Amino acid sequence: MSSEQHSDKEYLSRDQVQDRLLQILLYFDGYCKEHGLRYWIAAGTLLGAVRHKGFIPWDDDVDVMMPRSDFEKLMTSFNDPGNRFFLTDWNNSPISNPFPKLCDRQVFLESWGYEGVCDENLWVDIFPVDGAPDSFSEYQRWKKADRRLLYIAWAQTRKSQRLISKVAKKVVKPISKIFITYQKCMELINNRWKKIPFDESRFATCVGCDLNAKGYSYFPRECFNGSEQVEFCSHLLPAPKDYRKILEVTYGDYLSLPPEEERVDHGTKVWLA
Repeated sequence: MSSEQHSDKEYLSRDQVQDRLLQILLYFDGYCKEHGLRYWIAAGTLLGAVRHKGFIPWDDDVDVMMPRSDFEKLMTSFNDPGNRFFLTDWNNSPISNPFPKLCDRQVFLESWGYEGVCDENLWVDIFPVDGAPDSFSEYQRWKKADRRLLYIAWAQTRKSQRLISKVAKKVVKPISKIFITYQKCMELINNRWKKIPFDESRFATCVGCDLNAKGYSYFPRECFNGSEQVEFCSHLLPAPKDYRKILEVTYGDYLSLPPEEERVDHGTKVWLA
């Protein structure tokens, strides 16, 4: 697939986007090794490694996850001497998801819902992994509470496409901002899950990782007892020890390809700075 020319921007092809994403991922891998931080590839990136030994052919993003303690060390100490990569989250961006992104200053991006709202750079999503309640029903109750906070945050920050959503947003946005900001919504979501320390829990969850997944993010803690190296684009990267269980819980029959109509990317537009 070749690059596409649109107005004054030459959008990258999917292959070119995947190559740029791999550069960010390998930088992150090296940084974590250098600083002794635990992490694993996650979600569609983990699925791609196991099923395709690289990117899912139609995918255009990268996901990683970290135990909360390692995640917080990253957030407080990250520094790129070359000034190419930087971390962003709800504290310095209107993109309201309960997890940060590692971004590349050399590549710009326009994502669904945020066109014209803010400048964006190509990113890798970084999900914190926390302990989860012993009761699955309690986990589901917490997730429903997360959803309510996310809807409030998205109403304040995202563009709406459908007419009914646009009308609802005009009502919800000004009222909700009186009582709670989107930044506070993200803090509440993270503070809820931090109550159960990852290393002391029986179950674990990947915060934000299941926003769009068909399954759920509720795993036996022992799935994360160590790492196993898996191949990704001819590189070996860490996956959770029982990554098969994690993929089964998240995607079901993860080795089978989805129907053709479900093989879609995230609709982002990417170009070089």
